[in-house]
Amino acid sequence: MSVKRYTGRFRVFYAQNREDLILKSFLPEIEGGFYVDVGANHPDLHSVTRLFYEEGWSGINIEPQSKALELFNKKRKRDVNMCVAAGSSVAEMDLTIYPNGDGLSTMSDSMIEQYDGSDKKEVSNPITKKVKVLPLSEILRMSGRKDRVDFLKIDVEGFEYEVLAGNDWEKCSPRLICIEANHVDKDWRPMLDKLNYSFAFFDGLNEYYLASDEAYRLEDFKKENFIKFGMSELSIYSLAGEEVHRLTKKEQQEIRKSDALNFKELKKLLELERDDLRKELNDTLNSRSYKVGSLISGPYRKLLAWKNR
Repeated sequence: MSVKRYTGRFRVFYAQNREDLILKSFLPEIEGGFYVDVGANHPDLHSVTRLFYEEGWSGINIEPQSKALELFNKKRKRDVNMCVAAGSSVAEMDLTIYPNGDGLSTMSDSMIEQYDGSDKKEVSNPITKKVKVLPLSEILRMSGRKDRVDFLKIDVEGFEYEVLAGNDWEKCSPRLICIEANHVDKDWRPMLDKLNYSFAFFDGLNEYYLASDEAYRLEDFKKENFIKFGMSELSIYSLAGEEVHRLTKKEQQEIRKSDALNFKELKKLLELERDDLRKELNDTLNSRSYKVGSLISGPYRKLLAWKNR
């Protein structure tokens, strides 16, 4: 099932926190691009790459859970889908899966300890399974990718440092990196700084970094691209395929609540844009050049109006 809605300049999105629209705002002119999604989780629900796939992009989806990979193989025929975890070296490690908490699976010891001390349902009854771990450099080599990666997205619940450490940055330097930053286990920011990636944006959950030769994109993002491409009307992840029919009433209520919050955010941004335009108009009307021009052109306009009666 493919759902697309365009209403003016506002767009629907699949990602949980509008990451796909933000990424689009940084890379608006790229067509048929290439992504690498580490911790892909699902081809539709909360997917950061689904929107790009619909627009003709392709990429590599890295997800160590076999059931998830079955869905990727079914729905992402153009993509390379790999049932492995990305890390700093070749290994076999324990992946802790939380059946009641979608997207919480982790290989981070500190995250597991944190969840063990919680009484939340989402992290109850964990399951542990052995998974194969490969460095990102090896995964890219196996995929056969030689051209530049347009964006790298990393969401691995506290294992982000190991993913970055496993890349060969001389061979692969993505234009843009989107990395979850709400629970940093081992700080990966100094590593990105040494690699000449500059911080560009924080969406409340993820941080975005631009390669040094792509830093110019930030100005266009701030001036107009975020308003043009990053604004949204509606979250689409609740409509992404047959899984929507399995949502509980509570989950549906949470989705409606999330959409209401997104609408409030949109309204606030539009009000700010309106105020900026109003100030610009007032500045123009009160400027000396406008007043002088009105004095000169006023009689001429009256003459034209009389002539055209």
